[in-house]
Amino acid sequence: MKEEYENAYLVVEPPVARLVLNRPEKLNAINAALMADSMAALDVVEERDDVTVLVVEGEGRAFCTGYDLVEVTERFTKKYSDFPIHEEREYIRDQAWGWHRLWELNTATIAKVHGYALAGGLMIAGNCDIVIAAEDARLGQPEVKTIGFNPEIGLWPFTIGPRMTKELLFTGRAVTGTEAAEMGMINDAVPADELDAAVDDIVSDITELDRDMLLYAKRMVNDVYEQMGMGSMIRTGINYDMLGHLCESRDRFKKLVDEEGLEAAIAAEFPSTSQDLKND
Repeated sequence: MKEEYENAYLVVEPPVARLVLNRPEKLNAINAALMADSMAALDVVEERDDVTVLVVEGEGRAFCTGYDLVEVTERFTKKYSDFPIHEEREYIRDQAWGWHRLWELNTATIAKVHGYALAGGLMIAGNCDIVIAAEDARLGQPEVKTIGFNPEIGLWPFTIGPRMTKELLFTGRAVTGTEAAEMGMINDAVPADELDAAVDDIVSDITELDRDMLLYAKRMVNDVYEQMGMGSMIRTGINYDMLGHLCESRDRFKKLVDEEGLEAAIAAEFPSTSQDLKND
């Protein structure tokens, strides 16, 4: 079965389903339509009791480069002192808890990362139970330099610890798939031409497990992390991301977009990320 949406598609071949982000011309940047399509696909997966594993991947050259900055800057239309705080918080809340559904699904979720998993793209991958990336993939939160960050920050406090979390948030730099695996951010990194096979292998192993036992194992781990404060981290992160959206650097970014265009603004505010994308 294949469910096709405007910006994503879902392939279900029990016991495996694959959610493919499908805006390749935009490196699968998240806009409202892609978000809605992905949530509709997750609705389908939730309703099926014959799916054990959901693989999330991106069409084209990247997994996902984060939120579509064209759409984001269109929301940045007021001075930070006049921004509708409650509306922005509700928007961030809906995004954060929407992608967190991947963590809560009654199936194992696997992020198959190639190219870039930046900002919101890393939020998607980070909410999956298992992350397998190409060695040359790039993972990071470059938006921390100017316009906020994702509320669960890739679950970094639980995976790479406070010191590396602070380093990556303070610098905004991206790491390779190899570096991400070495620091425990993801499960494994493999050569790009072996990524398909590596994901297929772990999918095969998981599908050998009884579905109920898989669910109990996932719930047991999730319950422990909930007691460690995962939900509290996300709720706190929503508030701080909202503050990031209200700071003066956001106005600077919006002014650059208005005066010089989005590409120039990205080059000025996120020079290393911009150069990476140009070199790709």
